Amino acid sequence: MDTYIGLGIVLKNDINITKELENFFDFLEIYVHQIQVNFPEEGDYEDWEEKILVDNYVQLIDLLAFRGAYASFDLEFNHEHFATRLSLSNEGDDLVVHLALHHPFEKRDIQSLELLTQGIASFIDTIDTHVVHDYIFCDNEAEYLYKKERMLELGYNPYAILKLHDRMLVQAAWYLDGFTERDLSQKH
Repeated sequence: MDTYIGLGIVLKNDINITKELENFFDFLEIYVHQIQVNFPEEGDYEDWEEKILVDNYVQLIDLLAFRGAYASFDLEFNHEHFATRLSLSNEGDDLVVHLALHHPFEKRDIQSLELLTQGIASFIDTIDTHVVHDYIFCDNEAEYLYKKERMLELGYNPYAILKLHDRMLVQAAWYLDGFTERDLSQKH
C-alpha cells in the first residue's frame, strides 16, 4: 500500500514562532544529512527553483515561507529510513510543520507496528524537549484538524499518537497504519 505517516507539529503563530522553527530545524540536523528544497523563484509560482542544503537548516524558514514550497529528505531514526516531505502551513493562529513520512507498511504484524509506533513516539518525545508547541500529532495520512482548544473541548483524540505539550503522549485504539486495532488490554 502506498501511503504516508503524517506527523505534524502545531506551533502558536506568535512572536516566538521564528525561535521555535529555528529550534526544530536545529533539532532536525541530528537526523538529516541533506535537504532538497523546492520553492518558487522570487515568488513567481510558475518558475520553481531547487536548492540543496547541507547543515544550517535555519535557512529553510525563508524558503518554506512560499505557498506550495516543500523540502525533501531522508529521515533516519530508530534504525529506519523514511523518505520525507516537509512543508509549513498557516492555519490562522497556528503554524503547522508537517512531515509526510513515506512508509510502505509491508509488514502489518503487531510486532512491526508496535516497533514503528515506539520509534515514532520516541521521536515525538525528543521533539517535545526541543520545541515549544501546542501539540504534535501522528497517524496514517494525518493532517491538521483542530486548534488545541477545540481538541480539548471535544475530548477526543483523532490521531494514532497525540502529544500535547503540557501532557503525556497518548495513543489511540489503532496503529499508525490506520487499520490495525491496538490491544488496549496491554499497557504500552
